[in-house]
Amino acid sequence: MEYIYLLKNKETNRVYVGRSCNPQHRFKQHMYALNGRYHKNELMQEDFDLYGKDSFQMEIIQESSNFTRSGTEGEWIVKLKTYDKRFGYNYKDPYVWHRRGKPTRRVKKELQEV
Repeated sequence: MEYIYLLKNKETNRVYVGRSCNPQHRFKQHMYALNGRYHKNELMQEDFDLYGKDSFQMEIIQESSNFTRSGTEGEWIVKLKTYDKRFGYNYKDPYVWHRRGKPTRRVKKELQEV
């Protein structure tokens, strides 16, 4: 079973969309990296440093046995606009941006439909 989860900062309302077979363990990994000040998401690290660990909460939003990277997880990223730093932490996600810093074709199409 796989899960789509959100890490939400209660202070900023920014959200990170992730996928994991064990979301509770994944949440602990995120918190461990943030607490150690080496999380690779700079904006999430900045918010953690500013507001503390209690400002983050995890929520499971969907479960399935057959998620795909480009399917459900990416759909949630676009739906919640977490690719935009104002709303979320998925601003570096390869589903959304290709190497030249432009939206992927898939996301361009979805953004036009919104």
